[in-house]
Amino acid sequence: DDGSEYIGEWQDNLRNGNGNHYTAKGYYCGEFVDDKYDGQGDFYVWSNETNCEQPGLWLLYAGMWRDGKYDGQGMLYSRDHSTYNGEFSAGKKCGQGTMVYANEDTYVGEWDNDMRNGEGEFTKADGDVFIGSFKDDKKHGNGVLHRAQSKKRIEGYWIEDQLKCASISDDIEEPKYVQPDDISGTTDGLIPVIETEDADQVLIDQIDQIEEEQNNTM
Repeated sequence: DDGSEYIGEWQDNLRNGNGNHYTAKGYYCGEFVDDKYDGQGDFYVWSNETNCEQPGLWLLYAGMWRDGKYDGQGMLYSRDHSTYNGEFSAGKKCGQGTMVYANEDTYVGEWDNDMRNGEGEFTKADGDVFIGSFKDDKKHGNGVLHRAQSKKRIEGYWIEDQLKCASISDDIEEPKYVQPDDISGTTDGLIPVIETEDADQVLIDQIDQIEEEQNNTM
């Protein structure tokens, strides 16, 4: 009565095997188990814009299904032209995956509940790269931010996308030592040792202090 149509294999009066299911939103082509999308399958939506060889259709998802939801390895082609290639669980991005956003930002790493959660690498279209921890789509925890324009390396600790403490240094690819023309005042031609604070230890101390303050507010 709702206009949906199924063409395919049956068993015990249920859709079981391979088939096509047409609905008002689009159609599914793939495997069924006990009346549900289950196994390998593709889902298309009706669309004036197409991303496949079939006019009038947009390939939304291609991959594994379980109990009618995305589950396992798959490709999601969103209508905003972002793409996700990775693992799903119960219809949501979960596990390892790569997301290429419509603005050409890219994230490679861990996902949970459809959001960046865990360790990953986020590369912006302008060349900035963040490698570290994420929580609910935000930088959260230890990480390193490489600034493309300023060529700076920022190693620090983030809470909900806010940088709380960090050490900053020049971000030079494959640095090479250059012998100075005037080696007077140096040892074996090297720049004399300068006594400074241990940057790594300072950062660790700051992170410990921030975490302690967070625990005290809970």
